[in-house]
Amino acid sequence: MVNKTAKGKIQKALNIFSDPHYRYATVGRQLLGCKSVLDVGGYEDCGPWLKKTAKQIKNYASLNISSAWYGPRKFHCQYDGKQIPFDEETFDAAVFVDSLEHIPNNLRISLITQALKIARKRVVLLFPFRSDENIQFEKTYRDFLLYHDLPIKPSVKEHYRFGLPDEMVFIRAFKKYRPKLRYVSDRRIFGNYTFAQIIVGVAFPKESLRLNTELQKIMEDHLMNEAKTPKHLAHRALIVINK
Repeated sequence: MVNKTAKGKIQKALNIFSDPHYRYATVGRQLLGCKSVLDVGGYEDCGPWLKKTAKQIKNYASLNISSAWYGPRKFHCQYDGKQIPFDEETFDAAVFVDSLEHIPNNLRISLITQALKIARKRVVLLFPFRSDENIQFEKTYRDFLLYHDLPIKPSVKEHYRFGLPDEMVFIRAFKKYRPKLRYVSDRRIFGNYTFAQIIVGVAFPKESLRLNTELQKIMEDHLMNEAKTPKHLAHRALIVINK
């Protein structure tokens, strides 16, 4: 069990995003020839992460429902979570970077369909996908937090509430575009560092924020250099839909 003061410090450490630079680098590599991008579910400060890989981007816009649950983050445009408020072919591309799992299942196809109208060239989807291995990983993660009497982040609760997306549903729904599917984010790397952050938080609550920031950097370096990831070891699916 962890006392309340220590728990608060641990929770701050657990609030660190696991791998934002890696995620946006992975998506950025799919945006060749795209100079304007709409990030559905993103924030203003995600733009530089995307542009670090996709240096040709001149116009980046983030679209979100509200600020982040863990603190204030700015975005360019607010929407109701159902209707994307842009005209057809406003951007070269639209991206969903770990946002689909936070969208109710019955709205996912509709939002991707809208994104395809708004994008002139392509839509890129990156998300933790539904598989027996990923479901078991998230259950183990939840149980590990509960065992240590630590709160489960609202963002993770949405995974359970809405369900992880099934990548083949998207492949079938948009088959006329011949979408390209690839599996990424080795769960062994992602998972081990995720659990390591919790252990560091429990063992070193006063230093957990600093130590977990370092762990995050190391994890992202490993993920950036990952080889081809087979489906049974992958945490995320990457789908590119070209128009």
